[in-house]
Amino acid sequence: MINGTNPALISLVIAPEAPDVALGQSVQFRTTGKFSDGDSDVNMTYWTVWTSSDPSIASLDSSGLATTHSTGTVRITASCGQRSASAILAVSKAVLVSIAVTPSDSSIPLGDSVQLTATGTFSDQSTQDLTSAVTWASSQPAVAAISSSGLAVSHSVGASAITATLRSVSASSQLTVSAAALVSLAVSANHSTIPLGTTAQFAAEGVYTDQSTQDLTSAVTWTSSQPAVAAISSSGLAVSHSVGASAITATLRSVSASSQLTVSAAALVSLAVSANHFTIPLGTTAQFAAKGVYTDQSTQDLTDAVTWTSSSSGILNINSSGLATGKAVGAATVSAKSGSVIGTAALTVSAPVLVSIAVIAPNQVMPLGTRQQLTATGTLTDGTTSNLTDSAIWSSGSASIVSIIGNGLAAANALGHTTISASMSAVSGSTALTVSSPILVSISISPANPTVPLAASQQLVATGLYSDGSTKDVTQSSTWNVDNPAIATISGMGVATAEQVGATGIESSIGSVVGSATLTVEPLAAVGYFTQPAPNTDAAIRVTNTGSTGQSLCAMVYIFDQDQQMAGCCGCVISPDGLRTFSLSKDFLGNPLTGISSTAGSVMIVPADYSSNPSCDAASSTPSGIPAAWMTSLQNLPNNQSATTEEPLARTPLGPTLSSSLQAQCGFVQQLGAGHGICGCGTGD
Repeated sequence: MINGTNPALISLVIAPEAPDVALGQSVQFRTTGKFSDGDSDVNMTYWTVWTSSDPSIASLDSSGLATTHSTGTVRITASCGQRSASAILAVSKAVLVSIAVTPSDSSIPLGDSVQLTATGTFSDQSTQDLTSAVTWASSQPAVAAISSSGLAVSHSVGASAITATLRSVSASSQLTVSAAALVSLAVSANHSTIPLGTTAQFAAEGVYTDQSTQDLTSAVTWTSSQPAVAAISSSGLAVSHSVGASAITATLRSVSASSQLTVSAAALVSLAVSANHFTIPLGTTAQFAAKGVYTDQSTQDLTDAVTWTSSSSGILNINSSGLATGKAVGAATVSAKSGSVIGTAALTVSAPVLVSIAVIAPNQVMPLGTRQQLTATGTLTDGTTSNLTDSAIWSSGSASIVSIIGNGLAAANALGHTTISASMSAVSGSTALTVSSPILVSISISPANPTVPLAASQQLVATGLYSDGSTKDVTQSSTWNVDNPAIATISGMGVATAEQVGATGIESSIGSVVGSATLTVEPLAAVGYFTQPAPNTDAAIRVTNTGSTGQSLCAMVYIFDQDQQMAGCCGCVISPDGLRTFSLSKDFLGNPLTGISSTAGSVMIVPADYSSNPSCDAASSTPSGIPAAWMTSLQNLPNNQSATTEEPLARTPLGPTLSSSLQAQCGFVQQLGAGHGICGCGTGD
């Protein structure tokens, strides 16, 4: 405060320090001061000099009220004596303040529509058409629906609030839907010219805003421009009074329409009834005509003016235009009446007759060598149908191309085009057939269900059977697939390679035709023969896990004596890429089942799955993997010399019968040997 002691202003503080407002909005700045006498937070707003760094963005009055003019950032400075403070004012683009929906209150008839407009007012007092930007909603969609463009379409009578919303700003308009309004009238008459003394019935149809129509004949006001020529009743019946012409007008409220009526001088004397047919098959029609004969010897077609009746409605039905339709076999009298004048004619309805035959082929194109059953369907005059396939007479335009075997069975004999016909009682129908090249019917694979030893290959042959009975080697043109590539793979030329013990389906396909077989991959066993080593000598049998399965294997060893009786068995684990070395003397012959070592015999080594048999029980194994084994032997030569020989064990397929036999014999050795007959696993991993 400024007082007598004149304390000094120490500091000046401006608030707010960094306001952010929309264009068109204003900001009230204020300042407070701190004085040397200890007074603080003293309101200095009205003693402050206010300035803007850019008045085109925001200007200030003497009280610190900032008015925005354009978007941007401006520095606001407050000064008092030697002290000053500043704030940064950010002016963003104008924001929407309100929405006005026009028309604000509207009423339309049912079936009509109204375009609503949404106008937005922004903080800078600018306005903008937001019709396409707002979200439109109807409180009663069953009364009026609103489109995204603001077009309100009426659906039923009632009222609905139509709301336009943009972000958090909204506004509404009331829409009232009244009953549909009449738009136009259409006036028609059963006769535009009538003889004097006769009548013409006029009708008025109204079209409404909801596109509906209504018979307004009894609702409109009927007037005649020349009542002396023709008078018209409230029901639209025009009665002639004199020769001439008159405009007949129908009016309802402000809507009207007219039609011209001419009255001739002649009077009806008699009616002559004729028909285009006096005998018709059941289901067909006969058109009757009524000709009026007048006092001036003139005639007039009164077919649409007379009243038509039948003596028996159960036999035929006749409409107001004289069209008679046969309903049952029999005879009836048809009458035409106009006033007191009547004319008659007789009509007989006979049994229905065949009208047409439709020949239906399941396929218009037949591959050579195929057959298909054609169907002949007859349509009778009463609209009923009958299957004539077995009773019709069938014929082929060219039996060498397509012949008919039996009742409509078509056989494709040669390439070409022909027509197949079916006829009965002078009525015929036909269809065109084309014989195309023979198509592939089936594929067979040979050998059927092959068995291939592990790691071996087998050439498979695919033979195609065609619709004309011919066959063809399609091995190279078909697509080969295998169900389980882990068990076997197959090349595009049909060469199957056994990869893993098991069975897999193999397919050879061309398009949708598929041939299949089951390929079985047999396991392999390594077989070698031995003799009892000389004293102080031995033979070594080495077995390796080639790592083809990526897992450990069990080497199942089965030892047979010279009589091919199993002398021992055992199972030894070998890790991937591992090597196990067996001693013939110690491991194979050191613990025979009978207690007596064989002087000669054979050994069979079967690689088996380790994961399903971690104990490597040779009496229960699942053969797997490729055996790799060889035998190293010491030979005695003359002059007390010796030499070492090494040869691989032979590989042989291991069928299921042999595999089961090996396991069964080993189980026998394990049960009855009391520890004898169990071979050793040598050295290795």
